[in-house]
Amino acid sequence: MKLPSSRRARLLPFAGLVLGASAHAQITVDGTIAGDAYGGALGIQSVETGFGDNFSELDAVYGAIYGGRLHLALTGNLENNFNKLEVFIDSVPGGENVLSGTPGNDNAFNMTGLRFDAGFGADYHLILRRGFSGVSRFDVDFSQIGTGNYSSYGDVFGGSDTGAGATGVGINASPILVAYDGSNVAGVLGGSAIADFSAALAVQTGTELGISLADLGSPSGAIRVCAFVNNQDHNYASNQFLGGVPAPQGNLGSDGNGTFTGVCNFDLNNFAGDQYVTVAMPALGIAYCNGNGSGTACPCGNDNDGSAGVAGCALASGPNCNNPGGGVTLRGTGTRSVSLDDAVLHVTGAQSGQPGLFFRADQSVLGGNGQVFGDGLRCAGGTVVRLQITAADATGDAQTSVSLSAGLVPGDVRRFQYWCRVPGCTPCGAGFTTSNGYVVVFEP
Repeated sequence: MKLPSSRRARLLPFAGLVLGASAHAQITVDGTIAGDAYGGALGIQSVETGFGDNFSELDAVYGAIYGGRLHLALTGNLENNFNKLEVFIDSVPGGENVLSGTPGNDNAFNMTGLRFDAGFGADYHLILRRGFSGVSRFDVDFSQIGTGNYSSYGDVFGGSDTGAGATGVGINASPILVAYDGSNVAGVLGGSAIADFSAALAVQTGTELGISLADLGSPSGAIRVCAFVNNQDHNYASNQFLGGVPAPQGNLGSDGNGTFTGVCNFDLNNFAGDQYVTVAMPALGIAYCNGNGSGTACPCGNDNDGSAGVAGCALASGPNCNNPGGGVTLRGTGTRSVSLDDAVLHVTGAQSGQPGLFFRADQSVLGGNGQVFGDGLRCAGGTVVRLQITAADATGDAQTSVSLSAGLVPGDVRRFQYWCRVPGCTPCGAGFTTSNGYVVVFEP
C-alpha cells in the first residue's frame, strides 16, 4: 500500500539512518581507498614535493572512525631509502604542543623542540619506514609521547616493502593494521610550487592504518592528525605535510627554512593554516520518534516545545520537574563497536529521584512514529531486553552502566528507550512517561 506523502516524509529520516550507517561500514586496510567509505579528503596537498616526484609525496589524507578503530589513509608514496612517515595523533586532552623528545625511539629525539599548531597536543606517534640495509621490509614504531613507552615492529609484510599486514602487540594491546601500495605514478609533481589539487585527489593508493581507539586513550571526541615526510634521522623535514604548508615552499629542513642543523625544532605556527586534519567522532546513533506532533500525537495534547531537540512528550511543571516543556531526552556517547562495548546512554529531563528503565528492542513502533503509552509514546518494540533500572539524579539526569551490545554482532540494529515514573510531573494522569527513541547500528 502506498503511504500518503506526509507519512512518507516522516519515515524518511529514520530509514535513511540505517542505510547510511550500513554504507559507512566498509573500510578495508589494503593500501587503497578504492571501495572504502572514507568520504571526502580531510586534507589535500598544497605544494609540490621536495623529496622526489613519486618517491616521497603525500597527496591527500582520509580518515574515519569505524569498528572501534581510527582509520587513516595517506595517499602518495614513501621512498624505500629510510625516509620516515611521521604520524602524530592528538586523541585525548593534554599531550605535547612542543615535543620533549621522549621517548625518542628510532632517533625521534632529533625532533625535540618541534612546535605544532596551536590547539594540537601530540599524544601518540607512529613512525613508518620502507627498506633496511638493502632489504625489502616495512617497519612501524608506535609510541606514547612524553613517556618511555614505545613498541617497534619490523618487517610487518613478511619480506616485502609493500602489502598489507598487522603489527604485534606491545604498548598497543590490539595489533595495528598496516598497508602500503606504492603504485602511484601521478599526483603532485616534484618542486616547490603550488600543487595540482585535482591530480592529488586522483591518487587512490598509499599508506593505510587502522588503530584501536582503546590504544589511543579511548577518545570521546574528534581526533587530530599531523603527518609529514622526514629524512632517515628525523632531522630534515620535507615540504610534504598534511594539512599542507602554503606554496611556494621548499623543504622545511631542520629549522623551517631548509637548513640542516641536526634537530627539527621549527614552529608550524609560522606557516599559514593548520598543519593537521581532524577526524570527527561519529554520533553513536540517531534520535527518532519526537513527541512534538510530527509523528503520533502525544496523549493529552502534551507535545514538547522542541527546546530539547528530539525528545519525549512534554511533562507538567512541578518542584522536581526538569525542563518539562522539552520532555525527557535520550542520547548516546561512545562508539558503535561491539568489541569495544563502550556505548553509554544518557537521559535528561526526567523527574528528580524517580526510577526509570533503559530498555533495548529490535523493532520500531508504527514505523518510528510511536504509539501512545502513559503520558508519552512507545517508540521501541518487538523483542525487548531490559537493560538497567536507574533513578534520575537531582537535575533529572540518568545514564547506563551496563553493556548495550551484549549478545549482538556487527550489523545488528537496535532501538533504545527510557521508561520512567513521573508522579509529580504527570500531565495526563498516567504517572509515567517515555523518552524519545534512539537507534544504533552496531559495528565490529
